[in-house]
Amino acid sequence: MRATKESAIKSPPRARIVVQQLLYAARHGVRSAQCRLGYCYDAGMGVKRNRKMAVKWYRKAALRGYPIAQSNLAMCYRDGRGIKQDTRRAVFWYRKAAQQGDPEAQCDLGWCYAEGVGVRKSPTQAVYWFRKAVRRGNTKALFNLGTAYSNGFGVTQNLSRARYYLSWAARRGHTKARRVLGQFSKARSGA
Repeated sequence: MRATKESAIKSPPRARIVVQQLLYAARHGVRSAQCRLGYCYDAGMGVKRNRKMAVKWYRKAALRGYPIAQSNLAMCYRDGRGIKQDTRRAVFWYRKAAQQGDPEAQCDLGWCYAEGVGVRKSPTQAVYWFRKAVRRGNTKALFNLGTAYSNGFGVTQNLSRARYYLSWAARRGHTKARRVLGQFSKARSGA
């Protein structure tokens, strides 16, 4: 789950104060406050963890078009956290956020297409959304796109492109990408 980029709710005493401020702003319709308040309930920061309340606040912000809240609400639907699991609704909310340019949602929507979760499996649609997320700098999408090129999933197999995307993901700290690159190196050296 994501709050917002500037989430500064760290220490418990400060967190309770911040939650009170967020509650005031959220009740007055501030979308970012609604999303951050949902995150506080989701993570138990400054309030007792309450996933149903998290969903309530994510939904309020999502219905008002806030992409991070839409993505977080999609995760709740996908995982059945605080609400009955419904993968089709998850895809609905991922798509809303992805169409607004949210890179996490773009990557997660690509994953839904890759795995056939809530939608018919479509490798080409998966790659389409991974590419969009890569353009916005999403590290997980770099790994997914590198893996797609490695396996010929939704694209023509191309090991040099696979290495390119996996290397990029590895440089950005993606541990699985580092491992896969290590396997490429072993295969290349014949070890």
